[in-house]
Amino acid sequence: AVKQFTSLIQAEPNDPSPVLTLARSLVKDSRWAQLGQLTTDWTSSHPRDLGVATAVAEWLSQSSAPEAKDMAEKLLKLVLERNPKYDYGLYLLAVLYQANGQNSEAIKLNRQALQIDPNNVIVMNNLAWLLCEDQKPQYAEALLLARKGYQMAPEYCDLIDTLGVVYYRMGSYKEAVD
Repeated sequence: AVKQFTSLIQAEPNDPSPVLTLARSLVKDSRWAQLGQLTTDWTSSHPRDLGVATAVAEWLSQSSAPEAKDMAEKLLKLVLERNPKYDYGLYLLAVLYQANGQNSEAIKLNRQALQIDPNNVIVMNNLAWLLCEDQKPQYAEALLLARKGYQMAPEYCDLIDTLGVVYYRMGSYKEAVD
């Protein structure tokens, strides 16, 4: 399969489809070195395309393998070197850091993503949650973010949960229940 996909990639060097399909297969087979080479080669020859490396990093971040998470982090950093204002890349790296317990880094990246897109309710929710659950909680800011997000997306369940937890942590039990 690798030979066939390599042949397809060579035949259509600007088509990301065979690269992504091969990458998905390499992720499933835990072939990290080949995956890293494939993604790096694509990114080097297509410097404006952030989608392939981002997609691969997203797949890798869902793996429990430490090698996969390390590669996801490297790919996201590569993407962000090329475009530091790529809010989705910032968001994914923040989620990866949060999953690894690196909350202060995740907070920084979520703040950067919100500066780029101040209406991103998913990032708002993640930042509000981190601020609420951090070792040095910042409840007032978490509440502002959660309320703003709730006004924008009142059906977003994760945001409703975050808002309730913030109220609870602040001792506003009636609002938490509501």
